[in-house]
Amino acid sequence: MAFAELDTAVTAGASASGSSISVSRTYTGGERAVVWVTVGGATTITVTDGTNTYSAVGSQVVANSGDVQAVFECASCTAGTFTVSANFGTANAFRGIAVHRFSGLTGSGSLVGQAQTAPGTGADGLTSTNLTPASQPALLLGISTDYNGTTVNVGTGFSLSAVYSNVDTANGSYTASETKRLTSTSAVAATFTATSSPQNFVTLAYWAAEAASANVPAAMNHRRQQGIS
Repeated sequence: MAFAELDTAVTAGASASGSSISVSRTYTGGERAVVWVTVGGATTITVTDGTNTYSAVGSQVVANSGDVQAVFECASCTAGTFTVSANFGTANAFRGIAVHRFSGLTGSGSLVGQAQTAPGTGADGLTSTNLTPASQPALLLGISTDYNGTTVNVGTGFSLSAVYSNVDTANGSYTASETKRLTSTSAVAATFTATSSPQNFVTLAYWAAEAASANVPAAMNHRRQQGIS
């Protein structure tokens, strides 16, 4: 089945120093949660909600300013309303969290990302660097931040997922996410277009495989009943 983003990402931000940041999220059961976290300094990061398991995907990416981003996934969430918390090893300022919900995904995801300071303002100058999909069809979720607060626009061929307005209002940043359905295993990057350069950017790309459909076409089902492969 084709993946679907079930609703707009839920976000929260806080510029004051603290050891966690949290947001309430309701799961219907079985969907995937992809959790993006930012914090204003190097730290150990975990994500918890008291019931579901969230695993880190890839490595943390550090901006030129020292701000840190990380991504976590819950592959199949239990139904219910939960307080999803990003927990830090030390108190830090400029904290943010966003939780996306997707259906139709399977297996573990992968992540690439990088910091940039002078990508220019040409189309698709902001890039996560290339990720090689393990299979297709698949989801590619891109996330890009300017920590100085200038607008970033979605890349060519991507659809806008969300603008993390609560994070941006609290922290003076600008973060947007985008999605694309991949139908090739060729190397691919999440791209965005900056509206000001130089600035202080981080861009990430998260990949996850679509789940195979369990539906058997009627004609094929009839052939199987007749013993025809």
